[in-house]
Amino acid sequence: MDFVFDEEANDKIISYVQLRESDSNEPFFDKLTFIYIEMPKFLKEVHELHTILDKWLYVFKNMHELEKIPTSVKEAIFLKLFEEAKISNYSPKDFMRYKESWKIYNDNKNSLDFATNKAEKKGLAEGLQQGLQQANEKAEAKSIETATFLVQKTTLTDAEIAEATTLSIEKIKQIRANIK
Repeated sequence: MDFVFDEEANDKIISYVQLRESDSNEPFFDKLTFIYIEMPKFLKEVHELHTILDKWLYVFKNMHELEKIPTSVKEAIFLKLFEEAKISNYSPKDFMRYKESWKIYNDNKNSLDFATNKAEKKGLAEGLQQGLQQANEKAEAKSIETATFLVQKTTLTDAEIAEATTLSIEKIKQIRANIK
């Protein structure tokens, strides 16, 4: 508010007010609270700003007079606020140009995000397929190595070695033929 409720009341800047039932003096609805900020009571200068609340109150009270952003409020949230304030001061023609360029930017960004997401999914699927193929090839190589060892060192039948290694009986016969 840009006025003071009661000049003689106190120096309290922020008041929290609730509606109360007149008979019982109980809160009418405890989830409804009005917060009044009496801006004329906020008298801190820029060098006295220590809390985030101080900074917000200072910015709201003095934004219309500021020609540049004070160093004590050069935090991301305030920079965003000042950027939005600058946009709100555009002429109607400039504001329409801004909105159009913002729409084009968002359309392009959404198209790029969609294409990137689609490419990532495709790449993930192809990578998964390639990974499975490589894993299968490694597993088969290990099975061939195991079968070769079993053919050389044991008297197991081709069927028993095939069952132990998950290779086909034809593959075991081929390994046996290559060893002799």
